[in-house]
Amino acid sequence: MKVTRSCGMRWVAALCSVLVIQTARSDTMVLCVGDSITKGYGVSIPYPTRLTSNTGYQTVNAGKGGARCSFGLSVIDSLLAQYNPLNVLIMYGTNDAYDPDQNLSASADVVIQIAQHVRSYGAYPVIGTIPPMVGPQANNNSRVRTYNGYLRSRAAANGFTIADIEAAFGSGSGLFQSDGFHPNDSGMEIIARTFAPKVQILSLSPSSVQVGYVGAFGQSFSVTTPRSWTATALQPWITITSGNSGTGNGTVTFNVAAQTGPARSGTIRVTSGSFSRDFT
Repeated sequence: MKVTRSCGMRWVAALCSVLVIQTARSDTMVLCVGDSITKGYGVSIPYPTRLTSNTGYQTVNAGKGGARCSFGLSVIDSLLAQYNPLNVLIMYGTNDAYDPDQNLSASADVVIQIAQHVRSYGAYPVIGTIPPMVGPQANNNSRVRTYNGYLRSRAAANGFTIADIEAAFGSGSGLFQSDGFHPNDSGMEIIARTFAPKVQILSLSPSSVQVGYVGAFGQSFSVTTPRSWTATALQPWITITSGNSGTGNGTVTFNVAAQTGPARSGTIRVTSGSFSRDFT
């Protein structure tokens, strides 16, 4: 949230006080929610820690052993408030699929609700399918496939990104602990590498600037992202002079025309894939 107070008369514009209230956010924060697989049961390094090692992104592991999809929905708002993440990786459903009495269609609907809460909060959700089951749990694979099918179709219908963990595991051979449904360290590495390219990191520094009524020339801000991006001025009195687009980290330079009326606010929007951040 941003609140700006400024004076309307040009001759005192440079002396006006500005009050800025901005919620702190780590632009590399990735919140990982799920069950004991996310938590890292039985492994030396869980997938959220591996994600940090592979990408450098800051991650928080909010996995909880035994959690079902309904638990995820009950805690997602408090987790969003606590960690204020930019991305949320969601992987619930193994415990739902393990229970033969659980309605898997309803479970998938709950995961979509979790993602909707994340999106409404302003963060970027990524839904992970659940891994297959092997060995003593292989008889549950039909339920795993059914559940993941629901997830894929409903995520697509709602415009959510899927990280297809099940597909990345293939048969699952050599990727599980002896219980047949908790991934081992090799499996955890696959989960981390499957989620990694789905994360949307886009950071602007600074995120805003206050200029005088006479305008400004050669102002700039930096863009931090591993992906390609474009910058667009949303008002005609803002002109981007360099850095309209790029791949990887870069700089946007712009001019602001002189002010001829009341105080005003404008935006340069930087977009990378389906994600965008605003410079004010």
